[in-house]
Amino acid sequence: MKKIELIELTSENIDESGCYCLRSKPKSTGYQGKKGWLKNQFRQGLKYIQMMENEKLAGFIEYTAIEYSSRVVYGENYYVIHCLWVNITGKGYASQLIDKVIQDAKLHNKNGVIVITNSTTSWTPSKEVFMKNNFIEMDYAPSGFVLLVFKLKDTSTPYFPNDWAERLTRFNN
Repeated sequence: MKKIELIELTSENIDESGCYCLRSKPKSTGYQGKKGWLKNQFRQGLKYIQMMENEKLAGFIEYTAIEYSSRVVYGENYYVIHCLWVNITGKGYASQLIDKVIQDAKLHNKNGVIVITNSTTSWTPSKEVFMKNNFIEMDYAPSGFVLLVFKLKDTSTPYFPNDWAERLTRFNN
């Protein structure tokens, strides 16, 4: 019989549980940097939920309030999913993790949940699982980025900035 457990990482248990990013190299600079970043972000409300199947990591989801998100998107009172990863596929675990965020958004009276996808990158979640979970395409940005939204209220819609050329000029100077 399989045992499914959701574990929320915190500053207190991250050393014991570990975060997935660069999991195989816990002494690496990248892993230590991610762990330090997570500890800082936990203070601002970031959630990192691991799904365990029989004490084996089956997947995780990372999300935060839009005002603390590292994603370039505008909106009010939304959760932003940064990352979704599932190791054991075909069991609905990704949908269960997405539903966890939606339920948390309802509990905290959020306007909804958003995620940015891009089929040409390895660091954004796949669009298909979100579409299957009733997210809708809301906006598009250069280089294939797509903003997906699950609205809980009839409020203003999140969007990408429209000054990409100016942003690139500032970044390159």
